[in-house]
Amino acid sequence: MAENENRVSAVQEAPDSPQEPAALDTPPSEMPVYEPARPVRRVGTLTMGLALVVVGAALCVGLFFPNVDFLLLFKLSPLVLVALGCEVIFAASTAKGMRLKYDFLSMFVCFLLIVTALGAACVPVALQYAGPGRSAAEQRVEQELYEATYARLKGNGDIVNVTYDVHLGELRTPEDVTGAADLKAGDYVGVSAELKGTWATREEFVAACRPVIEAVRATGVRDPYISLYMRESRDTETPLYSLAVEGSYQADMTAEQLAQCVTERIYVDDAGYYMDAEELAGWQSEQSSAARDAELEALEAEWQARLDEAEAAVEQARAEAEERVAQVQAEADERVAQAQADADSRVAEAQANAAA
Repeated sequence: MAENENRVSAVQEAPDSPQEPAALDTPPSEMPVYEPARPVRRVGTLTMGLALVVVGAALCVGLFFPNVDFLLLFKLSPLVLVALGCEVIFAASTAKGMRLKYDFLSMFVCFLLIVTALGAACVPVALQYAGPGRSAAEQRVEQELYEATYARLKGNGDIVNVTYDVHLGELRTPEDVTGAADLKAGDYVGVSAELKGTWATREEFVAACRPVIEAVRATGVRDPYISLYMRESRDTETPLYSLAVEGSYQADMTAEQLAQCVTERIYVDDAGYYMDAEELAGWQSEQSSAARDAELEALEAEWQARLDEAEAAVEQARAEAEERVAQVQAEADERVAQAQADADSRVAEAQANAAA
């Protein structure tokens, strides 16, 4: 109750007229002038947003149309810089007192998103060029070529085995190659054929290889690499022949020309395996070097033995000389002692005679 009475009295005592404001101590001319803040305009957000829209739309299209070339997006990526430059020029020309602020953080985040999205979209494309589908396509072509070659060489007793090795070009996909007819110049086709038999001359070996060369050319493969070689036999007296045919130029050579391309390998008993002329020359050079080294080592050992023998003779002569010197010294000492004793006896005798 007392508190309410005090409030009432305070309200009654309050003046009816409003109080005048206190006088300002600072003159108006010295008061600080506050300028209104200029609006801020961000530069770069529009370009990065449009880039995200374009990339996202391209990725969505790629989901329904797998043949979309995402490599083209990487090639057109400099257009983002062109668009960003246009946005900077437009913002600078239309600022009209606005303060420009470059949104670097937004640019960086959008750049990471674009690169990540494009990288993820390129993974399936990369798998087409280096995935299991590529290996399956290569094996399918190898099998087709093998069957075509086998049909032509069936019944040839000189041929043991024929194998194909196919590698597609760098920019070939499994969808591009459905069979051997789809092979192009950038694709590699290697053929390896093993022959058995005995051929006395290179010309005979070339004649045995000719059916394989013709069978491979009949498949329609462009410029294959054909490797033909003999199987090793127990008869080491017979040389081993091998022939490498690369391209159509060598395949069209005559038997005499191909015979000059044949590599001959002979069995070297000391080495225990077959060598061609170049390998034999290198091995003989190594053997001659080893023989020279062994000869030099033997000569060095002989001279070392002679040196040791001479040193032993010198040591023995030195010991004999020292022994002879010691013997002569002992004889000399004995003679000196004998002479001294004779002299002493003579002196004693002379003294005795003198005393008598």
